[in-house]
Amino acid sequence: MERSAGSRASFAFLICVIYILPQVTGSGASVTPALYALDGQFVETIDYTYSVNASRRSDGTAIVNLLKLQSLDEYGYHQQILSQEILESPAASSRRQYDRYQNFDCQYTELSWQDAPPTLTASTRASIRHTVDYRPFNTTSPFPVDSRLFSQDISPYLRSESQIQADDADIAALAKQLTDGSLCQMDAVVRVLNWVGSNVQYGCPVGGAFEADASSTLRDRIGNCVNFANLATALLRAVGIPSVTSMGFVADRPESSSGHAWVAVLYPSSQWAEYESSFWMPTGGLVPETFLMSQHITMLAPPMSVYNPSPCNFTELHQASWTVLALPQKTQKVRVEAFHSEFICLPLVAESQGNQMLFVSWTEPKSGWAVSSSVRILNFSNAAVQSLMLTLSTPSTGDLSINMSVRLTTQGGQLLGEVTIEVVPSPTIQGLWPAPGSKVSPGTTIAVNYSSTRSLIDHAKTKLTLDGEDITSSSTLTSTGLMYVPSSGLTVGNHVVMVEVWDTTGSMSRRSWTFDVEGPSSDIQPLLIAAGAVGALCLGAVVICVLARKRSGSVVMHPPPPPP
Repeated sequence: MERSAGSRASFAFLICVIYILPQVTGSGASVTPALYALDGQFVETIDYTYSVNASRRSDGTAIVNLLKLQSLDEYGYHQQILSQEILESPAASSRRQYDRYQNFDCQYTELSWQDAPPTLTASTRASIRHTVDYRPFNTTSPFPVDSRLFSQDISPYLRSESQIQADDADIAALAKQLTDGSLCQMDAVVRVLNWVGSNVQYGCPVGGAFEADASSTLRDRIGNCVNFANLATALLRAVGIPSVTSMGFVADRPESSSGHAWVAVLYPSSQWAEYESSFWMPTGGLVPETFLMSQHITMLAPPMSVYNPSPCNFTELHQASWTVLALPQKTQKVRVEAFHSEFICLPLVAESQGNQMLFVSWTEPKSGWAVSSSVRILNFSNAAVQSLMLTLSTPSTGDLSINMSVRLTTQGGQLLGEVTIEVVPSPTIQGLWPAPGSKVSPGTTIAVNYSSTRSLIDHAKTKLTLDGEDITSSSTLTSTGLMYVPSSGLTVGNHVVMVEVWDTTGSMSRRSWTFDVEGPSSDIQPLLIAAGAVGALCLGAVVICVLARKRSGSVVMHPPPPPP
């Protein structure tokens, strides 16, 4: 999905509000252990209303622009818009929907009143399902970033701007210092986030105008969420990491007149990842405060300097109620599946337990592996909870099985917490069909190839889902792959496939991808050719052959992108 460079929505952020930071102790509200990983998903449904209260202009007219909330399926962050509607009082004279705002891609509705009352209200009311993954992230994205790996032009997400001065000499020097030695792009990103969260205070500069730009934030080391986001984005851009300041609302309170700002980063797979760049959101205590994005509602919009909800005098209000469906659990034992020549990024959480400064160390793995941490010294002057990223670089060949531990100690060497990590080879998933991002007919089949270097595939645990529905029992499974043939054509539109492949040692690999169905089922006729058979799934490798055409004359197909 294309995004506007700079910030992506406009809210009343410049009112400086001081929050009393809670001493969040994470799931279960226990002050121990001092070091742990979070395992599982944060899942909730949110009833959200965004309202603009506007005054009519001198000519008796009024205009309000309301953004359309978008479903997002990002790396570790999933925002599903279940429903949304626009309400206004009194009824608008006209409604117009647009896909662009000035020169920016942006879906919004313009409401206008010709004979407006003194004041009026327009609102977007939405039901949202929100999921955040708490798990190790497997990535192949290198650092320094290689622009040739991206399928889109990343220059808009690297340039210097009035509020994001990526070319500032001090910002560039600091960014290089922070990211030197990073094993991969995600490692570099979290190093920047750790520094900003530990070295910038939340508040207003004393005796002076409020300045939210990156250079002023680095100079003053104080500001609100926009300061944090602008500085983090500038630091990332300064070392070639494509990023934007992202905007929305954190649904951890019933209502607020202010939105929130954070950072979104683009990876070579064309997947965005959202990161909390402050150290105090969310404040509800459901999960520890980390750089992961629980309870955040994202709005895609042009930069704040461009987009305006209304040319009238106006105020904004965010309102939310929510139901939590699942929470991640603390664990001090992590089991990770790995492939050769990739990076494993493991988010960890540390709690101060009354200490101002704590130290991170680990046991060295075997030859061919490399280890990095986004931070080695944790400074708890701003918050009682800190998050960090431990990154492992796997060897290109050889054994993928290791055991190691990560330790949290005081300056005097007292052990406060320890997380043990077991890395095992993953079953291999490949040959995804339909290809990720492709456009196919309703009559397409769904197929996957898999293998395991250590043991047999455990078919009893292997699972295939289509749009959240388990279709494993309707699929054909062999030792090398599975295939699903719909009993009737798939519906036109976007579809999500997820496959979990287990082997008999208990290792699991998961892949998910999307494709679009369009056109009559006769447009694309898939043929399955397996060892010794045509049109039947037998004991050999699964090979898909396609005779393709579409109304425009050619079918759009893309190879599966690498993971971010």
